[in-house]
Amino acid sequence: VAGPALWWLCAVPIIALILCNERTGFIWALVCCLAVGAYFAFAYLDIPVRNDLSGKHLLAVYFLSIAGIIFCAFLLTLTFKLSEGAMRHDLEKARDAAEQASRAKSTLLANMSHEIRTPMNAIIGMTELVLDTELTEDQQEYLGIVQQSGENLLILINDILDLSVIEARRFELQTAPFHLQEALKPTLRALAVRAYDKGLELICRFAPDVPTAVIGDQNRLRQVIVNLIGNAIKFTNSGEIRFEV
Repeated sequence: VAGPALWWLCAVPIIALILCNERTGFIWALVCCLAVGAYFAFAYLDIPVRNDLSGKHLLAVYFLSIAGIIFCAFLLTLTFKLSEGAMRHDLEKARDAAEQASRAKSTLLANMSHEIRTPMNAIIGMTELVLDTELTEDQQEYLGIVQQSGENLLILINDILDLSVIEARRFELQTAPFHLQEALKPTLRALAVRAYDKGLELICRFAPDVPTAVIGDQNRLRQVIVNLIGNAIKFTNSGEIRFEV
């Protein structure tokens, strides 16, 4: 090789293959091979290639070398920028796809929330009716376990469905009239069993001035009561729990 102006050329195919695609690397490799092949051809054919460059020409050669290095640096920077932009675009597409899948899941669960809750409420209600009939002690115990397990499962289902409804931006509170004491009685009864199993006493008191007929969402009210008293049972080791309205 006659001068240092082509030193940088040998590194370009490797850089292009690592950072670019195969076509770019192939083009640069072909250019380098042609350049090196030309020098080998000159040597084989005894064609003299001048090495005794003057200072002026040598300065131009060094200038070309520096220009080639700068060009390689520019190529590297451009390649990194393009790669970064493509990677960011792919990440945004993956994020949008994940968000769309999450919204679809939430919408599906929000649409199925009523269909999932209805059979569980029927199971718990039928179990309560059977418990009011004449049963043996073993039957009462077994059905009590079924009722308590069903209520616990319904709580978990409600939590999951509520989260999905909130994510789907379809959460709404009902405004229907209901009897306050009658609506809370089954929930308080189930919580009293949990407290009794832990050796605690659950005391419930409704103030005389509390109206019996109210308007609101009794299902959400039950969830609030279950969470509050459930935490009280969990973090109370002895004594009693007072629930006052």
